[in-house]
Amino acid sequence: MLDLLKSAQARRVLMVVTIISAITLLIVQGLAAWGLDEEKDLGRAALVTLQVVASGLFGGVAAAAFIAFVTRFLFRQDRKLEQTTVIDSLTSRHMHLAAIEESGFWLHNGHIGRWVRTEVLPRFAMAARSGAPKTVKFLLIDPRNNWLVKAYAAHRDQVDGNPHGIDTVIDARVEVLATILRAAHYQQHVAGVRVEVYLRSNLDLFRVDTSQNHAFVTLTRDKAPSIHFFHDAADGDHYWAAKLNFDHAQALADRVDLEVPLAIEPTEQDVESFLESLGFDAYAHLSKDVLARSHSPFNRTR
Repeated sequence: MLDLLKSAQARRVLMVVTIISAITLLIVQGLAAWGLDEEKDLGRAALVTLQVVASGLFGGVAAAAFIAFVTRFLFRQDRKLEQTTVIDSLTSRHMHLAAIEESGFWLHNGHIGRWVRTEVLPRFAMAARSGAPKTVKFLLIDPRNNWLVKAYAAHRDQVDGNPHGIDTVIDARVEVLATILRAAHYQQHVAGVRVEVYLRSNLDLFRVDTSQNHAFVTLTRDKAPSIHFFHDAADGDHYWAAKLNFDHAQALADRVDLEVPLAIEPTEQDVESFLESLGFDAYAHLSKDVLARSHSPFNRTR
């Protein structure tokens, strides 16, 4: 019985049936009380009817209070279950885009940040021009950590079905540097958009994107389903855990100085100087690729 009551639809049906049954019972009891009075004393019959109706109402209220008390935790559990769902890749993309439009911030706990760089930043910039301030924070793999970059590239090569995906160490490193470059551009040259980038030295194969009311857990594999956490005013334990997890990881990561001067339309030489100033001088020779990738559109790769 309790398993049945865990279904919201079953509880609604039970409630309707209970109400209809109670009303029917009250009517039958009232008519019976009236009919049992052989003397047809209207006053006495009315009094008996009122007594029956009153006792029925009292019993109904008591029963309703008991049912509400017993099932209260079931309703709460139902809300929690509804806040965590598994969604297909197409639905996930639509929900990601809808979340961008309604949110004032975006926290990306991922690897290279390409999707956020090409989808979130431009949309946030457009919204900021209308007077809505936006914040984007990236938590990315450290391109200086050779083991980390190799492990990530090997993973992408293993699961990525896109022939133009990220499957080499150079690909992975260039993508991270391109995200840093583009983040600096928005931080310095787009009013109303605040961007922060943090570099970590551990590899987590899950990516978590958190906005104002949503958190999405995704994989690098194309068309893999996603886990969606919804936050509302009453609950949202998994959502808050995702947000808090980002805060803890950010505190342990290295922050990139995005205020190092960068031209609004940088040349290859500007990018090389920018990378050297940030301590990425070992990869300054990749400046041409970094500049090209920073402007490339998203093509199924995140």
